[in-house]
Amino acid sequence: MAQRNCRFSDENNLEVHRYYSYSACTVQCRKDRQIEFCNCSSHLSPNTPDWQMCNMDGLECLNRNYEDLSVIIAKWSRGRKGLVCDCLPSCTEVDISTVHDSKEK
Repeated sequence: MAQRNCRFSDENNLEVHRYYSYSACTVQCRKDRQIEFCNCSSHLSPNTPDWQMCNMDGLECLNRNYEDLSVIIAKWSRGRKGLVCDCLPSCTEVDISTVHDSKEK
């Protein structure tokens, strides 16, 4: 896994979904950070037990920390508000990257 730098769907270590994917990992990352910040998780998070769901105070906490809990940022962007997730790409999902290079005239 570490050597190939990706994870197969059956190599799942997540609570929120049965199979691994990069997007499922980001959902787990967001849920973990919500619990860290507010001691609860949004009712919209998959597979959240009732005792872990936010009450009104928790929802207010999620709202106050919205910027830290909603935007996923790169590890090297630590000065910005946002969520740093250590998620490997899926070995089976297509990953499309756009590279753009421009020169000023």
